[in-house]
Amino acid sequence: MIKTISKDKKELMDFMTQKDCTDLKKLIVENPEAPLLIFAGEEAWSGDYCYESVDAGFASLKEITIYGNQWLDRDDFEDVLRDDMANDEQYENLSDEEFDAEVAKIVAETAFVEAIVIYVG
Repeated sequence: MIKTISKDKKELMDFMTQKDCTDLKKLIVENPEAPLLIFAGEEAWSGDYCYESVDAGFASLKEITIYGNQWLDRDDFEDVLRDDMANDEQYENLSDEEFDAEVAKIVAETAFVEAIVIYVG
């Protein structure tokens, strides 16, 4: 079954945990040689300490959307959407071409926002 899909970028922005990055951007520009340490709070980590330093695997500029309770980039969204649609009776009698066209239509109608994503762990 297909989960709720946002068609409104403003609605997606409301789910962003860090909407305004002005201070972070300023710190990075003013201190280009300073390392970036990322700390995760106990709700996102083991809970042994208030905050623990975590490894930032990499950062990337991505176009993302929220689907169900997951943030997904465009390719991952299409893959998950295909899986959900394949298990939905509404789409079971479509030809491969019709199915692909329906997936493409839904992806095209879905709102995506461009964000700097920092992968932790």
